[in-house]
Amino acid sequence: MLTCFPIRLRAYNNSKEREREREREREREREREREREREREREREGGREYERERVREREKEIEREEEEEKLIFKKITEYGYYKINGPLTSEIDIKIQSEENLIYYNSYGLRAI
Repeated sequence: MLTCFPIRLRAYNNSKEREREREREREREREREREREREREREREGGREYERERVREREKEIEREEEEEKLIFKKITEYGYYKINGPLTSEIDIKIQSEENLIYYNSYGLRAI
């Protein structure tokens, strides 16, 4: 009888140790999952911030273009004729037909502003 007791005790202790090890492993897995979720959230937030920045840049670009058009229209209405050195063509001639119908001519044809 005495010889069986230590074996059973060892088996009991080993099973308890295995159970504790399994619980630690489950806790590590839960922690890894929480870390993955935090990482996904950071990526999503980073993507959102990137999109917001792109929208802000596009809005600024549109504002610059509108200001440039207003300036050109002002100069055309004052002088009746205005020349711009364009990036794609050597010159873009802008002529005014009337204050409501502004058209510029370039190498691609006519385009109403």
